[in-house]
Parts: sequence; C-alpha cells; structure tokens
Amino acid sequence: MKNTILQILIILILSVNCGIGQNKIDKVEMNKTVTEEQIDTLEGIKLIHEVFVTIAVKWNNSFKSKREFVETLSEEQKLVYAIWILDMNVKNGGFQQYYHNSNGEIYDISATAAKEMKMENVFDIVTKANKLFLTDNSENREISFTDMQRDELSKLDREYYKADTDKFIYNSISNYIKTNKEKFVKKEH
Repeated sequence: MKNTILQILIILILSVNCGIGQNKIDKVEMNKTVTEEQIDTLEGIKLIHEVFVTIAVKWNNSFKSKREFVETLSEEQKLVYAIWILDMNVKNGGFQQYYHNSNGEIYDISATAAKEMKMENVFDIVTKANKLFLTDNSENREISFTDMQRDELSKLDREYYKADTDKFIYNSISNYIKTNKEKFVKKEH
C-alpha cells in the first residue's frame, strides 16, 4: 500500500512539474521502461521525467532507506535519480527541505552527479550546502540547523536558482542520459 501511494505521489509531483495531464498519469505502468527512441527524441524535462519514473517505480517497502534503494541502481541511474531528487526538492523548498526529507541520505551522490554531469557551478553550490548539513547532522536524522546555517542555506538556494539559467540543469541531465542511453534502456533478451 505504501509503495503504491509513494509511486502515485511521485507521478503526481512529476505531472505538476512537467505539465503532464491526468490521462497520461492514468496510463503510467508500474513496470515502465524507457525506449531508445524516447531517449533519442525527447529533450529536457520530458526525457528526465520518462527516465526518472522508470527508476522511481522500482522503489518498494523492502528497502530500509533511500540509500539502500539507490545502491541497487546502475551508477548512471543512481546519478540521475540523485540529482533529480535534489533539483525537485531545492526548487520546491530549498536545501533545508532536501535535507529534512529522507532524500538527504543521498546528499553525497547528488554532488557527485553534478560533477559527473559537468555542472561545476551546481557542484560548488551543492558541496557548500553539504558542508553546512554535515556540520551537525552527519548521522542525525533529526536534522536541525542554526539560524546562521539557515541563512547560509537560503543564500545557496538563491545561487542554485541563478545557476539554472536557460534550463541548464535540465539540459545537463538530459545530455547525460543521452550520452549514457544504454544504461537506461532495458535490454531485450
């Protein structure tokens, strides 16, 4: 039940963020795969959405944590998943929201993803935010920030938004998927 609710929430969030209508949501398959043709023809957020959904629907209640789940993915899938989770959270509620959600468990993978996808400015911003997060919260899921840390994270939120000019982040993720498309297409045997 929780798994189905989580999947529906992910799809709803993506539909709002991606402008996808209800009829498209109703047709989402829980065992969805992305095709080579989709990777070749879709761009930006539409491509990311297709790939992200194919990864996100693999989540189920047998995983004890987000970290355990992402460790089951290929390196390329892991990076796309982590950077997209970061991007959705930061654009919705900032770095504080990102760290307060269980998604903060994969903070290090998000930084690696930004670096691997050649988003140097984003990598620098995420690295600074991660240092603030790690100051007092490295293993503490009861996350709390001082007023000074919250102010610094708010500044980093604004830097992050500025770094995303001309859909830079979407385009970088999309290009990474296209460059590594064999890692996202299910092989037919």
